Amino acid sequence: PGTERVTYEGQAAVELELAACGPVPRGYPVSLRQGDDSWVVETREIISGVVADVRAGHPPGEVSARFHRTMAEAVAQVCARHREADGVNTVALSGGTFQNVLLLEQAVELLEQGGFTVYRHRRVPANDGGLSLGQAVLADQVLRAGGSGRCV
Repeated sequence: PGTERVTYEGQAAVELELAACGPVPRGYPVSLRQGDDSWVVETREIISGVVADVRAGHPPGEVSARFHRTMAEAVAQVCARHREADGVNTVALSGGTFQNVLLLEQAVELLEQGGFTVYRHRRVPANDGGLSLGQAVLADQVLRAGGSGRCV
């Protein structure tokens, strides 16, 4: 096929989500390494798995579904590592990444199966719209507490 024109932010991610079809039992291998202050998902094996599946002629929907499952498994594994280190058992899934319904639903499922309490957006968007609302609420609390309202 020819070159496709990107017409909006996040288009590739949206199209990848929409391409996914069918449940997959497991994703590509996920490896984690300890970063400076968090866990880092190593992507080499994931990318190699995607490339191998594409070269082997697997349907794009299957590759996309498996990729999404991999990302959900990575989220669950990172959270499990933090729980081991810090005892944290509550997870809030937020940010534009979790506008991806497929990723969100699978991550919630895996986290809840792992015994986590999971919070997610219900009335406020997970992207910058929710961030703006959160900033406004925090600013209100600072001002009500007698803060100067001055940005630092």
